[in-house]
Amino acid sequence: MCLPKAYFRSAVAILISMTLVSACAYRASPPFPTDTPMPYPRPHAIFNYEKTKIWAEIKPSPAYATESHETFNVFFTFNAPVIDTKHETMRGQYLRLKKPGSHGIIIVAGVPNNITFPQNSIRETFTEWIWPEEYGFRNFHLLILDTGAWPLEPARFKNARAEKIFNEYDNLKEYLRTIVIAIRRSIDWAETRPEIDPARIGITGASTGGIFAALAMGADSRIASGLFMMTGGNIGRILTESTEKDARVIRNETMRKLGWTKEELGHNLAIFFYDVEPLVWASRIPPRPTEVFIAEFDEYIPPSSGWELWQNLKSSHPPLIFYASHKAAFVGMTIIGGYRMNYEIYRFFSKTLK
Repeated sequence: MCLPKAYFRSAVAILISMTLVSACAYRASPPFPTDTPMPYPRPHAIFNYEKTKIWAEIKPSPAYATESHETFNVFFTFNAPVIDTKHETMRGQYLRLKKPGSHGIIIVAGVPNNITFPQNSIRETFTEWIWPEEYGFRNFHLLILDTGAWPLEPARFKNARAEKIFNEYDNLKEYLRTIVIAIRRSIDWAETRPEIDPARIGITGASTGGIFAALAMGADSRIASGLFMMTGGNIGRILTESTEKDARVIRNETMRKLGWTKEELGHNLAIFFYDVEPLVWASRIPPRPTEVFIAEFDEYIPPSSGWELWQNLKSSHPPLIFYASHKAAFVGMTIIGGYRMNYEIYRFFSKTLK
């Protein structure tokens, strides 16, 4: 049975619209004065850790092997609990260049809850694509880290008593701490590998993965460059202004049970999360190459939070703005969006990790 022409025309129109929207990315000046960011008081040493022995179990994963890279599933076991407190382990995927010599590595902080699209697209960008000669050809190892489950669950906020509700936010603070320490421990492991050049370590992440990446770069001077996609700082603002469904439930339950206004909630969350605040840690990064992508109509991470992160990173050039919502911006990682985002990611690291 043939579809009516109206359906065909609608499908073509939607495809063209998505292509135009995802390809519409531009550099923009900030929507506020670019004064020097406010100097934040030094946070507590929440991301410090004892450098104990690391055990790594590496198993070949031929399903993802390419012409240029060997692929391994890797499990790290630390002497201190990180992520999985029962087994004290963290897992990831290591893509090792086949070419001899010492090469840079890009650490990809994954999106929680097994959301794999952004990091899978990044993996393909560095292992399967042929790029212009000016950017080199598959010159990086990759380490894609599994960041486990996001700890804020609407059902727990609905069931929590008022006096216990901040225990849920404390779970988020501890989660951020353990993820950042896990990233730093993975760098310890990378420094033991002869095929990895420890002076050429980059980091990236999308959405909440970008928050992990920004915190890690602020906490660890060994990271030479960082790219942060559809993410931001000011946790209080993110949690009080996000229009995503779960965020609204969590916010409304907190305000209802504590009798707070949205402004009071934002203020108290800003104080509570100060030691794990991306803006605080971004402001501590010395001049190093950074890049920020912002979705103009982001419903998960308010665009203003992305701008604040960019400002505190003291980036040398404006962020790349995608004229799209949070999820639609990632169409820029597909053929529909002309792979614009992949191109910008590869261009950035090829220039900053030479």
